[in-house]
Amino acid sequence: MRTVIAAVTTLTALGCGISSDADVQDGGSRAQPSSIRDSLGVTILEYQSLEGADTSSWRIDLADSVRIGLPGLTDGPTEYHIGMTRGAVRLPDGRIAVADALAHTLRIFEPDGSFSESVGRRGEGPGEIDALRGLVRFGGDSLLVLDRQAKWTLLDGLGRFVRSGRLDMAYWPGITYPAIMDPFADGSLLVAHSPHSESSQLEWGVQQISTARYYRAHRSGAVLAEFGTFPGGTNFMAEGQAFNLPYRWVSFSPGGRPLALAMGNRFYWSDEGLWEVRIFTADAILERIIRMDREALESQATPPLGGSAEPNLRPSVKQLFEEVRSAVGVGPFKTFVVDELGNIWFREQIDRDGDPEIPARWYVFDPDGLLQHVVRLPYNWQSLSIGADYVLALDRDEFGVDTYMFTPLIRN
Repeated sequence: MRTVIAAVTTLTALGCGISSDADVQDGGSRAQPSSIRDSLGVTILEYQSLEGADTSSWRIDLADSVRIGLPGLTDGPTEYHIGMTRGAVRLPDGRIAVADALAHTLRIFEPDGSFSESVGRRGEGPGEIDALRGLVRFGGDSLLVLDRQAKWTLLDGLGRFVRSGRLDMAYWPGITYPAIMDPFADGSLLVAHSPHSESSQLEWGVQQISTARYYRAHRSGAVLAEFGTFPGGTNFMAEGQAFNLPYRWVSFSPGGRPLALAMGNRFYWSDEGLWEVRIFTADAILERIIRMDREALESQATPPLGGSAEPNLRPSVKQLFEEVRSAVGVGPFKTFVVDELGNIWFREQIDRDGDPEIPARWYVFDPDGLLQHVVRLPYNWQSLSIGADYVLALDRDEFGVDTYMFTPLIRN
């Protein structure tokens, strides 16, 4: 199929320790952290440079990619149009299940991209979906559908209903429906809630600081472990203009937002800007920290503003944004995911300057926190699900239409 990424596009290296193609060679020495130390049983790996990672051993095979759904303004059967995606998972038989929140259903596609069947319908009964919040793999060969009000639905590997339930709120006194995020390998759940947020009025707008608390819980809601309370991010609101609309309040997070997820038997949390990722065991024991040296790796890339393309802030607010961004610090990475083998993939923070052909580099750290590989993926790809031999990615086109790309991953 026709691909949207040049095979050997060369990116200009940022002046912050992120290497260019000329600096990274296959078969040479791997990137090494500037220090590895043990602190009270916690392994801390600190990086001052990302040079030296292998750029050729791992790659995707775009020629054999399969698109799930219809892009852009393409006409076609309704079942091929994904209204509002909430995740996608590859089933054990090779089919792809896509969660469509607008349709309140899962659309299942064959490996060649042809439509197979729909699962679920709108409702609050067994097997029904009220407000689809997410779709994740469960226990290796099953699916977990996340609904509102802490409801979950378990499906088998063929997409058939097994059972459903909710977190028992008796275990969560004073908390209004905590959010189920991801399952752990043993079937327990990563659950989060925001204890509080503080707002302060500034001369030019509002500053909001939030917190988030994370738990491992049984599907009944019983708490099994507490990971603690973490910063939830700093958000700023100011008056501006976006999409040529009249002035209105727009929101931006200059340093990015903290990220949290569970994969296998580990819990991962990153701070604003992804300067640091903390890795915990399922029993809430801090095991490892991967840390980027801010002074050595300061990035020049501009983060997204308020989820829109590029809001045109008033000059005074735009200047303020730059000042806040400088104070917070924009890290070298935009997001991260963990693949099924426990490798951590960090997406670089780049500005494509409107060119859809420029790929984004993903820096792959092994489960021990050592930087091993760099893999190029199309710039628009997001919400990755990475298996042992594939990448399943959300691809949002210029019309804002979502499709999924299923692409073989070659690991030599």
